[in-house]
Amino acid sequence: MAEPSAAAVREVMSLLRDAHAFSGGRVGSELPARHVPFDQLTGRHLFEEAIAREWRTGSTVVVRGESGTGKSSVVEFVLGEGEEEFLPIRMRLGQRREVGAVTEPADFARELARVITRMAQDVTGQTRMGVEQAARSQDRGRRDRAGISFNLGLIRIDLATEVEKVARVQGELDDVDRALTLLDVLREDGRHVVLVLDDLDQFFASEIQGEEAATIRAAFMKRIVRFLPELRTAVVIAAQPRHTEGGAWRDAQDFVNLVVDIPGLPDVAAVRRILERRIEVSLGTVAEASPPTTPGGGRHATPPSGDRPSISPREWLDAIFEPAALEELFRVSRNSSNRMRNMLTAADRALGLTVDEGGARVSEGAVRAAAAVL
Repeated sequence: MAEPSAAAVREVMSLLRDAHAFSGGRVGSELPARHVPFDQLTGRHLFEEAIAREWRTGSTVVVRGESGTGKSSVVEFVLGEGEEEFLPIRMRLGQRREVGAVTEPADFARELARVITRMAQDVTGQTRMGVEQAARSQDRGRRDRAGISFNLGLIRIDLATEVEKVARVQGELDDVDRALTLLDVLREDGRHVVLVLDDLDQFFASEIQGEEAATIRAAFMKRIVRFLPELRTAVVIAAQPRHTEGGAWRDAQDFVNLVVDIPGLPDVAAVRRILERRIEVSLGTVAEASPPTTPGGGRHATPPSGDRPSISPREWLDAIFEPAALEELFRVSRNSSNRMRNMLTAADRALGLTVDEGGARVSEGAVRAAAAVL
């Protein structure tokens, strides 16, 4: 395989810079595709596979790590890989200030019922919109022969309709029974329902500090975590180490089936695999049905221009980063509590510095300069 020309490398570097291919922030729907499983990075099946196994039995799992270590990536990867197996319900109380810190089971159940009902309303609303759009198209003589096509979201339309019926029943069910009934409706989908509590700070009202915050954390662990098994559904809680301190957590552990601690990156090879995956996604090859492979391993990553060679993400990585730069990125990951996020952010900024200065490859010095301002 011929090496890419200097012009091709510069063009791909600019493309990756503009796409923020190595961004350490959240990347929305691309997050599962960009994640390299810790099971692969460490050679131990103690992370993604273990979480999926527990979810299949309706267990409560705590994924623990500092901010920026990859907790959300792990959760979203398992959900993405198992989209035909798992049905997630995402609780984001921090987006509803009027809810405040939830520390009582009845309040939690009420909010859970609201989230499920909103999911159903999104589905039925899209359905009505799709029907109306199809009718208008038919009136204009432009209806697609394939019929109505629109996104029905996570829930089947028949189950969404049933959820709305249950939600309209007033006075006959208390908050907990209503939540349990709605969960039973969702289970008819055939997938394992997974309750996702991604950012625990949202439940603790992060603007509250000091003794009051500690009191709220203790109440959450003492009451909510103990209550979760009563829902008879899988649960995942993404928590920072400080959330799992004190006597309340020690008592709550009896109601948690598995605690997964996010590991550090084991070596430079792990850094390489993460950056290679980011290159692969950014150059648009992840979704290829049957991608060709190279003798060195990995898929071909073909940039848009027909003048550039079709080479693997591994070869693009070697063309863009000096070996010493990758070593420095590994050191960044080892010297920070936000290890994954800071490593990626340093790579992203170092690439930007190199492109802006007209450099041929990302150097160790560029990584150090980028890491110095993290």
